[in-house]
This record gives sequence, structure tokens and C-alpha cells, in this order.
Amino acid sequence: MAIKKLVTSKVNKENATLKEQGGKIRAAATLRAYKGFSLDLRCRDFQFAIGGEYEHTGSVIPCSEGFHACTKAIDVWNYYPPTESRYAEVELSGKFVPHTEDSKYASSHIKILRELTTKEFIALVLDEMFAETQAAAVIKECPRCGVTCKCEKNASSGDYAKNASSGDYAKNASSGDSAKNASSGHSATNASSGDYAKNASSGHSATNASSGHSATNASSGDYAKNEAKGANSVIAAAGANSQAKGVVGVWISLAEYDGKKCIGFAVGCIGQDGIEPDVWYKAQGGKLVKS
Repeated sequence: MAIKKLVTSKVNKENATLKEQGGKIRAAATLRAYKGFSLDLRCRDFQFAIGGEYEHTGSVIPCSEGFHACTKAIDVWNYYPPTESRYAEVELSGKFVPHTEDSKYASSHIKILRELTTKEFIALVLDEMFAETQAAAVIKECPRCGVTCKCEKNASSGDYAKNASSGDYAKNASSGDSAKNASSGHSATNASSGDYAKNASSGHSATNASSGHSATNASSGDYAKNEAKGANSVIAAAGANSQAKGVVGVWISLAEYDGKKCIGFAVGCIGQDGIEPDVWYKAQGGKLVKS
């Protein structure tokens, strides 16, 4: 079950930890996680079924042997992009071994608890991204003003960069692969050109834009605008009156509100069901409609 290696992240604190002792791994009884599959519910050449329970009798080695799943939903997208995959909540047990580069585990026993809809999975990813945004957006002192101000600008060109801001009107930009841009202030702009980038904002009227492949743009503030120009990218917005646009193959999930109450999400893939590329969409009547 060899799978590509991916982005670094921390294992959820609420899940059990593993300790190395004398070359042996001591594990907790179970571990809740998320798993991706091809559209026919296969992972590599192994056929799964929702509700199924499976045992692996050989060695357990991340990216090599055993059953694999991630404790963070967002890491699953690194292995199974949303345009061509299905997802499930699973339970790992027996012996399980952590991957060193993300939240993936290999295990000897897996139970497929339930399938997650695209809307449910995007919501999970959105929650994770905003949690990281809030944790990363630490107030900084502006080198030009000498005080905490609202004009912060962060720019990076290397891979795996992290740019975070908490002030209003901030600008975060990155050109390297696997970068993370996060902002919590209003009217912020997060932009990335590298592949596998993640742009997240929690303030109102924010703008998230990406041109690299497999990017993720997420926003929780009202009146946000998210645009993705790379293939296999994802846009998710939980704030009211948000808009999104992208190229063919980009998945969009926009929250719809009745006053201050969220009444659901409009979900769709650009290029399917009449959703056109390079057109701004909003959520209305449970559907994505042109803005």
C-alpha cells in the first residue's frame, strides 16, 4: 500500500500518542482517523466496503505495509484529491505506526465506520484550517511603524513557508510549494503560486487566491472571495455572502445564510452540472449560482 509522501503536520492531540520503547511501539486501543479511496472504494489494489473490518497479518510500515489513514482530514487530500476520490471515517486498532511527515498512520486493523459526503469532508478540512489560522496569526510589531499596526506584509519564495498575520489589510504571499498563508484580520489578502499551497482567512472581506495545483483556499469571514487557478484545488467558505471562482476541476463549497443563520452549503465542481470556469459563484437556494 505504498503512497506518496506529503505535507508535514501534527497529529491531533485528542488522538492517542505512540511511544518508542526498545524498538517496540506501544499503542492505545484505537485511533479515529480519515481515509481516502478511489471512486470504487479501493486503496491501491485492496477492495474496501463501508462498514467492513479488515486485518493485516504482516509487518506494519507507513507508506509500505498495513492499512493507512490520517488523523487530520486535510492530509488525506495529499493522497486522494477531491475530484476523483471518496472518503470515510475509520477506526484503527491493533498495532499502528505513525508516519514521520504528516498525520498518516499504518495499522494492522481497520474498521470503515461511515462514508463522508463531499460537504462533510470539506467542513472537516475547513475547521482544521481555521484552527491553524487562529493559532498561527500572532500579533507582530511592524518593522516600519514600530508598533502593532494593520499594514503587515509577509512574502516568501521558498518551499514549506508559513506566513501569518493578525492585523487588518495584511498581505501574505508565497511562491514556493506547500506554503501556508494565514490571516485573521479583515480585508486581508493571501496569495500563492506554488503547488499544494494552503490559504486561510478568518476576517471579513478577505481575498484568497492561488495559481498552483492542488491548492486549498478557505475562509470563515463574511464577504470573502476565493479564487483557484490550479488543477485539483479546493475552495471552502463558511462566511455569509462569500464568492468563489476557479478553473475546471476545482471543487467549491459555499455557506448559505438566512440573515445571520447558516442554512446549509452549496457544493459543486467547476465543469460539472453547468458550473462554468472563471465565473464568480455564490450560494443561493442550496445551489451555486452566478454572482
